[in-house]
This record gives sequence, structure tokens and C-alpha cells, in this order.
Amino acid sequence: MLEALRRLFAQVEWADQRTFEALEQGSTANPTIGKLFGHILGAEHIWLNRMRQLPQSVAVWPELSVPERAQLLRDSAAGYRELLASLEEAGLDRGVTYRNTKGVQYTTPVREILIHVAMHGAYHRGQIAFLLRAGGTEPPVTDYVAFSREYPLDIP
Repeated sequence: MLEALRRLFAQVEWADQRTFEALEQGSTANPTIGKLFGHILGAEHIWLNRMRQLPQSVAVWPELSVPERAQLLRDSAAGYRELLASLEEAGLDRGVTYRNTKGVQYTTPVREILIHVAMHGAYHRGQIAFLLRAGGTEPPVTDYVAFSREYPLDIP
């Protein structure tokens, strides 16, 4: 499971980077697109900090400039790489106790948080793709299968 999660987060980083590059090229005529991407980055960072038992340092829906998006993307990607490299299989079952944005306390296993983060980003990147296409711009391809074609596993 751990190797699959490491690969999944390589895809998350790849998809975030492709989305960032598309938006950096001026595909943000619709302000909702930038807000959605900021939300992806903010949520990824919040969950990373929760797993590290650090305080929340970014809003769930942050208003970010292009340089701030780039920095948050780099920081979160490096943080997830570091976290996943340091984990052992048993660490995936460790419960993380945190308070959500409404102040309610929960405890969730690391593996469930990681799966949530990956699915959450995919959901919102899909919304971004829809909005880009509706505005006449071809969105970047961020599907997992496209990632796997670009970075295939060694298959015997």
C-alpha cells in the first residue's frame, strides 16, 4: 500500500504542476479557477501539517498570487515526498488527531488522509478543467493514466 501511495502522490505533484503551468499561462479569465486551485493547494498543505502535528499555516480557501501558489506547491510537494519516504507500512495506520475548520476534533488514520487528499485534488482539478473548457481553453490532462503513460512502471 505504501508504494502505491508514494506513486499516487508523485501523480498529485505532477497534476498540480501541470495545472499551475496552465494557469500561469493566463488561463484564469474566470476567477473561480484561481480560487479552486488555491483551495487544492491550501487543503493539501493543511492536511500535511495535520499529519506533522503542526498548526494550520494557510487558509482552506487562500487568496494566492502566482508566486505564492508556486511556493505552496513546492513546499507541499516536498513535504509529502518527505512524509511518504519516512513512513513504514505500519505508520499508515497511525491515527492523526486534529480539529477541522469548524473546531470539531477527529482522529483519522494517515492512509485515509492521504487517499482523501489525492481524491480531493482530483475532484477540484476536474472542476478547473470544466471551467477552462467552458471558457474556450483546452485544460491540461491530469488523469492518473496519463501520468502512468508518461512515467510507466517497470512491467516484467
